[in-house]
Amino acid sequence: MEVGACLAVLLLVACTSHTSGGPPGETAEAPSPQALIAPAMPTVVHVVWSSEVPTRGSVEVSGGVPSPPEEAEPGTHHDVRVLGLHAETAYEFTVSEDDGSGPSAVGTAQATTGALDPGILPFTVVLPITGEDDPAYLLTSAANFGADGYSSTIWIVDREGLPVWGTTVEGLFPMFPVWDPEVGVRALDTDLDDYGNSRLDTWTMEGELSTVALPGGHHEALWSDDGTVVYTRTDSRTVDGTLLGGDQIIERAPDGSETTVWDAFEDFPTTHNHGWEETKLADGAADWTHANGIQYIPADDDFLISLYYPQSVVRVDRATGTTEWILNGVDNEFTVAPDAAFGPQHAPCLTPGGVLVFDNGDASRGSRLEELTLDVDARTASLAWQWSPEPGAWNPLLGHVEPFGADLVANWGVVPDVYVYDADRNLVAHLTLDPDGFTGALGAVRGLGSLY
Repeated sequence: MEVGACLAVLLLVACTSHTSGGPPGETAEAPSPQALIAPAMPTVVHVVWSSEVPTRGSVEVSGGVPSPPEEAEPGTHHDVRVLGLHAETAYEFTVSEDDGSGPSAVGTAQATTGALDPGILPFTVVLPITGEDDPAYLLTSAANFGADGYSSTIWIVDREGLPVWGTTVEGLFPMFPVWDPEVGVRALDTDLDDYGNSRLDTWTMEGELSTVALPGGHHEALWSDDGTVVYTRTDSRTVDGTLLGGDQIIERAPDGSETTVWDAFEDFPTTHNHGWEETKLADGAADWTHANGIQYIPADDDFLISLYYPQSVVRVDRATGTTEWILNGVDNEFTVAPDAAFGPQHAPCLTPGGVLVFDNGDASRGSRLEELTLDVDARTASLAWQWSPEPGAWNPLLGHVEPFGADLVANWGVVPDVYVYDADRNLVAHLTLDPDGFTGALGAVRGLGSLY
């Protein structure tokens, strides 16, 4: 039986009114609340009960866990999903309901959550997240490399660093997971050995998985409310006798039809870089552009895309598919101040004054978080802010930074640390994984507010 069907049966049994065996039409006393653990995600609980008249139900959760909101509409069959619970922990759920005359107590239910996969690790809190405007939860992913290949995890932790949701993926890396309160968790799962095996995965908060094959897709995808997906895809072509892998920005409509928004072969200079010699794709093509991050800019209907080996951040006009400008880490269209040089890089993000990147750098100068001030008209770039955990700290693989409100949230890739900075770019929180249980690299880290 499918996982969703299992949960549906449990909910049906719990919500069906009992009969008393008396005369027809006699209504039995409504059953007591029950707390049902989602079969595929044992840290998610559904509190279910019935009422004789339509009411709005609410559930208070023990243990300091934020309670779910009151039901939006009155009804007689109630199903309130509770999120943010720790694994293998006993909870009590206090149920009340309101028929319009004020809240009244219904009863309590108890449940002990189950264990998550052993690969879903807690973070150690070095410097706690405390501010009201700071993230309440963090969503991240990791690839764990071993002698027989790799497996990946996606998980959500609370401010204590404790997992409240998580799942594993074998043989694929969900580098940039995203969370949608109406849907669950989504990711473009990349096959690092062969992009042809990549796919789009969606997990409900109950852990149920749906998947769509996405040959050629890799690294990051963006989802629109209407179901449109934007992602980067690699195409291979021969240029001057060399087979090159170049990236495109693809829009995939809900019906599966696709449109090419931008093509590096058509609108980016084919300059030689060290990726031509050092990396090969599954079809033997040199990894020319290696797109590794994309941002949509709704105010201008533009995209910002990061090309790793060309060490460039490119702004693309979505309507025309043309390149508006190229910011190379050293010099190109822009005159880059010497202290602002960057690249290769990850996670480009447009800010009110310029652009934010994770500068991977190199072994000689190390890596850093970097915010540049851009004067697009004058084509100049200067350094507005930089940060690294220590001078010369080098992270050659992945690395991520992005805004959460006025904050910034960042991670250091192969060094499994997550950092939070306030609006003034002061470090305000620091979490880390136990290095003894971590053998890979973190993907993106996203700050989340309420899970509801």
